[in-house]
This record gives sequence, C-alpha cells and structure tokens, in this order.
Amino acid sequence: MKYRVHLYATVRVEHELEAVSPGDAVSKLVATQLNLYQRFARPGQEYADDFDKWVLVDPLTDHADSTGRLEPDIENSEWRQVTGPVH
Repeated sequence: MKYRVHLYATVRVEHELEAVSPGDAVSKLVATQLNLYQRFARPGQEYADDFDKWVLVDPLTDHADSTGRLEPDIENSEWRQVTGPVH
C-alpha cells in the first residue's frame, strides 16, 4: 500500500532589500509582497502563506561570492521579532 505524507517544514528564505537599519529592514520585508509560490512552485508541492515572527537580519557587505551574491556581515547579524500584520 502507498501513502502520501505531507511534511510541513519551516525553511529559511533570504530576501535582499535596501534599508537604513535592521528594524527598517524587517518593516520593509513585512510590507513586501513576497511571491513564495514562484520560489517554491514544483509539481505536487505547496508553500506557506506566512512565516515565523522571528527573522534573522544579515547586513550585506560590498563583496560578492563566487555566484555573484553579496556576502553577509555575519558578525553584525541579529534576530528581530516581526510586529504587526504579515502580508
């Protein structure tokens, strides 16, 4: 007999944006209409409509890695709590 088991997992999704502070970055993220369906669309898969109330904010450096993505300043990363409604 076959079964289909749906596994609900929380995953980290990175989103780069311009902001004046970590708090401003979180506020801008909450106001952004993220297209998670486009990022995760695969046959037989769905995505979550929301996310956890805690996010990790990485300031980005001016240095790119081998794939062209800006490298994070890990020493200055911080966890921030999302307040207000999430879109």
